[in-house]
Amino acid sequence: MIATGFLSMWVSNTATAVMMPIATPPNVIVFASGQLRITDMI
Repeated sequence: MIATGFLSMWVSNTATAVMMPIATPPNVIVFASGQLRITDMI
């Protein structure tokens, strides 16, 4: 039961982490260019 709760929490956190501006290397490059704001990426 505890493992299932931990797994579902981990999956939901990883799924939403991709939306962060610096979650993936291509996002870092685009965000670092200064031409996009965080609101543009959401």
